[in-house]
Amino acid sequence: MDTPYIRETRQHEHHHNHHGDDATGSTRSSEDSSDSCMAMYFHVGDVETILFKFWHTTSILAMIASCLVVFIVAVLYELLKFFREWLKQREIHRLEGGANRRRSSRHRRKHRSKSRGTDAASIDLSMSLSIASSAVAPGGSRTGLRVRLPWLRPMHWLQTLLHIIQVTISFMLMLVFMTFNVWLCLSVVLGAGFGYFLFFVGDESITEHCN
Repeated sequence: MDTPYIRETRQHEHHHNHHGDDATGSTRSSEDSSDSCMAMYFHVGDVETILFKFWHTTSILAMIASCLVVFIVAVLYELLKFFREWLKQREIHRLEGGANRRRSSRHRRKHRSKSRGTDAASIDLSMSLSIASSAVAPGGSRTGLRVRLPWLRPMHWLQTLLHIIQVTISFMLMLVFMTFNVWLCLSVVLGAGFGYFLFFVGDESITEHCN
């Protein structure tokens, strides 16, 4: 026989059980959300989201493939730095070679003039004529403009484009490292080390590694 007291007691127990289920569910959801957040400490594991939402690893095989990709990108990053340095040295040698050829050409003209017994006035006249002819030669104005405004040199434009690519890759590698996944961090470090070992042999200069 249900008395009012018994009915009230059952309603109270039902309400208490319902409240306990809600608390348990909220606790589980909070734990799941905390597990899905990025860990801000070094850890190991094969579940990771790398740079993009679609680049998500859920197995050991996917993590190994991702580490291989990161390793190759780090090696190519060192190759890009080596290529930029090679272009710089090549441009320096080209400019120095042109200056040396101009100096040697003036020296030969002076030597021939002296051997023929010409005086200093004729030497100055020939030099001034050669300078004037070079100034009016086709393309001479453009060369002089590039000397006065180095921002117009094609090599500077190429180096600027390569610098943008280098900075982009460097920050992407930094973000990969900031996942704090030990395997990904090792891939970045070992890839950069192997690239330096491969391309910078004989060049032991210390350069900044941020970009």
